[in-house]
Amino acid sequence: MVNHTESFDSVPQELVELLTAELPYSLPLLRRLQFTKFPHGTSEHARVIFISATELSSKPDVYTAAYLDFSRSGTQMFVYSTLEHPRNGYDPSTDEVYKEQVAELVGKVISLRKEYGRELLFTNPERILVGTLHSKIRSILETFEGRVESRPSGLFDKWLMKRDELPVLGDDLPPGMEWGSASLDDCRIICARTDIPRTPQVKNSIVYPVTRS
Repeated sequence: MVNHTESFDSVPQELVELLTAELPYSLPLLRRLQFTKFPHGTSEHARVIFISATELSSKPDVYTAAYLDFSRSGTQMFVYSTLEHPRNGYDPSTDEVYKEQVAELVGKVISLRKEYGRELLFTNPERILVGTLHSKIRSILETFEGRVESRPSGLFDKWLMKRDELPVLGDDLPPGMEWGSASLDDCRIICARTDIPRTPQVKNSIVYPVTRS
């Protein structure tokens, strides 16, 4: 199958509409695209990639899309593919379709990496960090020898919960504890005790509520 690979330097509204129709499974990529509207939410180097048998304007049912920004020191790429949606289940007839789309995605990332031409800011400058990657996409990527390196921590579960079904806890804490903001030293402790690929400086740039006793 011949795929159309499109690259955009801004977020196409057609893609937002496609991803919205795929909720909640498309949430990681959709939220990342929505964050581009906020100050410092994106950069001039960011690209949106769309791969399908037809162009995005035709709103296809089968596609793979990604947000990529080599200039970020944190997560640099988010991916969503309709392969992830439960309606597709396990259908061997579509295996090659998605393998080709993911291969096209890898090829496009390599091309854009050469175009970017600068040193990457991730903790491993020879790699980019792909966030919230679905296990089906990861399985395809792992077949591309030498291109993908899995983190030793393995797979993580991702839980999606409806907000109106969560318990209301309020702001009260046990006696002797209080709310505060994470300091750089707090972030150093977090990095030392976890396998999260973030530097203390990057973590400290994000507002984390913490409890202190």
